[in-house]
Amino acid sequence: ITHPRRSLNEVAFDAGIPLPYVMNAAFWLIKSKLCVAAMPVLRRNRYICVENVIPKIQSLQLAFWQEFGLKCRNHKFLWGNSSPPHIFVVISALTTTCSTQEGKKLVSSDPPTLGDAIASSGTGNEEIVYSMAQWLVARRIIVEMN
Repeated sequence: ITHPRRSLNEVAFDAGIPLPYVMNAAFWLIKSKLCVAAMPVLRRNRYICVENVIPKIQSLQLAFWQEFGLKCRNHKFLWGNSSPPHIFVVISALTTTCSTQEGKKLVSSDPPTLGDAIASSGTGNEEIVYSMAQWLVARRIIVEMN
């Protein structure tokens, strides 16, 4: 068993197995549909919404709450005023950079990194915000900005 954020190279090193064998095992897992290949969700990545995302977000509100509602009950978020934060609030935090200058709220066209979004969520929320980002990426609501 390994941590999902580890690369195949790290898994091979830790297990003492040559990388080609680990790669073959990974390909077999994907081919057998036991795993799926996914782009890594990294702290340095910046995310944007896909086109025509609002209807998709609306259809996934309940699924989002079912996934994160109980997991978030002991977390305090600095986004919005609820726990768990609403799906729209999470997406906004992951894709929009806001700042205040001379009493005016400024929105940047450059989205924050996932690490910045995690830091802005509040203390002790790293794992849950990372999970939320993974959930949103897996459902193609947000994608990595190129």
